[in-house]
Amino acid sequence: LDDAIAQVRATQADLAGKVDALKQVSSDIKDANDTVGGLADGVNDAIQSGASSLSGLQQQVSGTTMPALSAVLDDVSAGAGQLAGGAAALSPMLDQVDATLSQLDGILAQCASSVAGAAASVRDAGQKVGSLANDVAAIEGLQTVGAVSTVLDLDPEDVGTFLGSPAQLVTESVFPVANYGSNVTPFYTNLALWVGGFVLVAIYKLEVDDEGVGDFRPWQGFFGRWLLLNLIGQLQAIICCVGDLCLGIQCVSPVAFVFAGMVESFVYVFFIYALSVAFKHIGKALGVLLVVLQIPGASGLYPIEMQPEFFQALKPWLPFTYGINAMRESVAGFYGCYYAQNLGMLLVFLIPALLVGVAARRHLLNINALFDRRLAETDLMISERTDMEGACFRLSTIVKALMDSGGYKRTFMARVAHFELRYPVYVKRGFAALIIVPLALTALMFVLPAKFGLMIVWVISLVVICTFLIVVEYLHSRVGQKTTLADMSREELYGLLDAELKEEFMAFAPLEKIRLDREAERDGTPGPADPLSDAPTMAGRAAADRGASAQDGDGQKGGEDR
Repeated sequence: LDDAIAQVRATQADLAGKVDALKQVSSDIKDANDTVGGLADGVNDAIQSGASSLSGLQQQVSGTTMPALSAVLDDVSAGAGQLAGGAAALSPMLDQVDATLSQLDGILAQCASSVAGAAASVRDAGQKVGSLANDVAAIEGLQTVGAVSTVLDLDPEDVGTFLGSPAQLVTESVFPVANYGSNVTPFYTNLALWVGGFVLVAIYKLEVDDEGVGDFRPWQGFFGRWLLLNLIGQLQAIICCVGDLCLGIQCVSPVAFVFAGMVESFVYVFFIYALSVAFKHIGKALGVLLVVLQIPGASGLYPIEMQPEFFQALKPWLPFTYGINAMRESVAGFYGCYYAQNLGMLLVFLIPALLVGVAARRHLLNINALFDRRLAETDLMISERTDMEGACFRLSTIVKALMDSGGYKRTFMARVAHFELRYPVYVKRGFAALIIVPLALTALMFVLPAKFGLMIVWVISLVVICTFLIVVEYLHSRVGQKTTLADMSREELYGLLDAELKEEFMAFAPLEKIRLDREAERDGTPGPADPLSDAPTMAGRAAADRGASAQDGDGQKGGEDR
């Protein structure tokens, strides 16, 4: 370290001497600049002198020569008649003119030489300043490069090569795709499978006829028709995917590609069928809306980062997202378990479809039957089964009618009267809102800048208003059905309860035994014993309690308390 410090100090002393030399050079440059400044002043003085001489010459020509020439011409013109006599006097005058012109030539030559000298002086001064600047730059460069090279021991050629190309870029393709057609095959294949499923629900009837089949439950009809649609959907998927392979797309695993298409068709057909069978034409419209949202929102053609934030937030909730990603794995190459993960996420969409198609559809049978009857009445549109009774009642409604048919009927008739009075008003207001609200929002779209938000509000308003009108019409159609329920006898209500319980997967309920207990109570004989014990059945005990309560002074209230 001491040797290095001594070397550094020696280098520092050397650099200090060079700095002093540079200061001397800087002083010389300053003196040279002063000399150049004096030279520039001289050039400026010469230019000013030449300009003054030219100005004086101009004044002399304009003030002396030209008036003289004018006077001579005037004299010549005036003395034309005296030309012969004045010829002798003309010769001295011409000599004077020649002398004046000669003087003018001398002045012009002097001015030209002055300007040429000034230009030469300026060029010489520029060359001197440029050479001085080059010398200074060369001196500074030599000093700096030499010092750096001495201290850091750098090779100038290596430094120049590095500064010329400081970095080299190497491109390596991880999952290369041969052409654009292979790149967009997953998107267009998923789109074809979705459209194929939509065409299936548009061609085939969704409701199953009971002719030649017998009675069946709604969920049985749902899965029976779905098996047919799914079989055709699988055939569509195989034909579509094999057709892609025959066209020559890039595919690292044709088996995985075809299998992904079959899984996607399985999910898409089930999803579209569930929406269509549960919500009828509204469900089909939702299927079209979903495919419109999935085209930009599933990142099929462009990266999702290039889409608006709305579609970026919507991407994880779309089936196309996982179907396209799974197919891309089989086209370009597999990465970990990404292929299986995407197919698994795609199968998750079967859960909401199952809830809509099986659970929600059962509660929508009445309103679907209403739709079908109304469509059949138009004689313009093809409807599903028009022989559906559409008179399914909830268990709570049937039990209320059984427990107190008179009170239920009075309460129901009061509500019916109130609703029937308001029904025309509801319909008029709904249709007025259906016209006014969209027109108002459309007018605002031309005034306010938030067009996308107004478009969303426009769609939501249409959905809300249409839903309101559908509910009002449905309630109006149910009035007659519930009036029939209130007019039923107890035996008819028990039969309806029996059918409803069996519909709720409770075919094992001992309804026949309950009827026997009721008949035994009515005849005054004890009810049949429970086969598992000697005690009366629960229904028999409840009937006995109701009979006893009817004899006390509390009337209906006592029966309800018990």
